[in-house]
Amino acid sequence: MVDYCLGNLVNYFNLSEETIMKNLNYGDTFYGTNADLLNELGFRTNEGELFKKWYKSTYVLTDNILIWIVPINGENHNGWINSYQEQEKIIVETNLYNIKHPIGLTHNYRVVIDKTKKINESIYTFKGLYKLNPDSNNKVRIWERVVDKYSL
Repeated sequence: MVDYCLGNLVNYFNLSEETIMKNLNYGDTFYGTNADLLNELGFRTNEGELFKKWYKSTYVLTDNILIWIVPINGENHNGWINSYQEQEKIIVETNLYNIKHPIGLTHNYRVVIDKTKKINESIYTFKGLYKLNPDSNNKVRIWERVVDKYSL
């Protein structure tokens, strides 16, 4: 029964079996590209292959949780500024151009990966699981860290 349930979970979320046991701890670091990160975490394409490229800043885990891969450095990135407060326990996401994105309708939790670009590669650092503060709106979203460890 356990193998059957695990197999269904692996198929449902399009994960490799190694992913189920992947534990992330605050500060865990990965190198390369977004695709390299997803591969390292054990995710695969719909065809079961390694990712060759992934340019999006998000990867959906469940109906309520996604992986968020963005720079959190207080700089403008395509109309969004993401910055830390209170020793990285809070992330403030500011929408500069009033881009309409539904708030709180689906993904209220984010597995946060802070992306730092270097000349030839990017550095990805796990920061924790964050929950959307209910006082957030389309202009400013406030994310509060719930835990600094997460098991995929």
